[in-house]
Amino acid sequence: MSRTLYLLPILAVVLVGLAATSGLHYRFVATESTSPLNAGIYGTSIFVRLLASRGYTVVLAQPSELETLKGHIVYVVIGPDKPFTRDEIDALKRLAEEGRLSLLVGDELGIANGLTGELLGVKVAGSQLRVEENLGTGWDDFVPARCLNDTILFSKPSALMGGEPLCRALGTPWLDADGDRHVEVGEARLPGAVLAAYVERGGVQGIVVADSSIFANYMVKGYRGLPPTAQIVEAFADMLARNHSNTVFAVDYTHYEYEEKSMLKPIVAAVVLPRLLLTAAWHAASSAHREWVLVIVAVSAGLLSLFAAPPPARLRRRERMDGSLLGYLASEALALARASGDEKLRKLVARLAADPGVAGKLIEEMLDHLEGRRVGGG
Repeated sequence: MSRTLYLLPILAVVLVGLAATSGLHYRFVATESTSPLNAGIYGTSIFVRLLASRGYTVVLAQPSELETLKGHIVYVVIGPDKPFTRDEIDALKRLAEEGRLSLLVGDELGIANGLTGELLGVKVAGSQLRVEENLGTGWDDFVPARCLNDTILFSKPSALMGGEPLCRALGTPWLDADGDRHVEVGEARLPGAVLAAYVERGGVQGIVVADSSIFANYMVKGYRGLPPTAQIVEAFADMLARNHSNTVFAVDYTHYEYEEKSMLKPIVAAVVLPRLLLTAAWHAASSAHREWVLVIVAVSAGLLSLFAAPPPARLRRRERMDGSLLGYLASEALALARASGDEKLRKLVARLAADPGVAGKLIEEMLDHLEGRRVGGG
């Protein structure tokens, strides 16, 4: 039998292996996610480190894992993308009945309403809260509020129904139900709207915040033009821990959307089938030609997998973050423009924040303006 025929079963194994696999998949948190696993500006990794720096025990956990923890549990849920299931709520209710559970929830969309409504009797309105005083200033998405003894900014918050107020909106707030940044008939005006509330119900303590941004890395640290929120979020944590000698902060990491990527199938073949292929090739060829057999097998697998490899799939972006990066950059640029006293630049940035659809034209105008200042020395 010709040596070439020995290659046929080897190639058949390669084809079967490639057909049976769809690539090596891996998942990572989206850049706009408020997951504690996200170290970017929208993530909550800094808040987790703050908790640990205050001496608390901090773990990442999901509801089904909580009953194995020792001590009193403060379950932390910030900006979830996915609602809680019936089984998850029941698991948390069992802990509440044992007197071992407190909740710290930050959610402006009402995704966690099933949990907070059932355990605490508090829900988030869901529509975005704005204040009339900020319209057209470039800070349209920000709401100033009085929290405890401090004044901070919330970004894209909603409003709460129920609980003992901890934070109230300043100015003239209303719920922008259609998101068009205009006060319209039928949209609720909420003077002194509650943005954060403390609740005790059925043995459960909880703090619910109608906003996840004050826990986000960029707000906790306090970027240019934004006062840091670290002191407020630390105070919330301390309130829930102060009556318990052994407190564990269990931070949820499972109710978030992830982006998925798929590595090329040759990598899968290299991981799954190496010993089989190498052993078969080694015995199929004579000592004079075994190197060529290995080269042919490797090249064949590579070519086949390249043609068959699926494109990377990306999950739906978080709805509330659409356009948020542009808005964030616009707010930073506005802070710089105000600090420099450049009135024209301030107006251009304010227009950009108000109407992201003309971003290309306005960015060109800003660059031309800045270039003119540099050349003219102004």
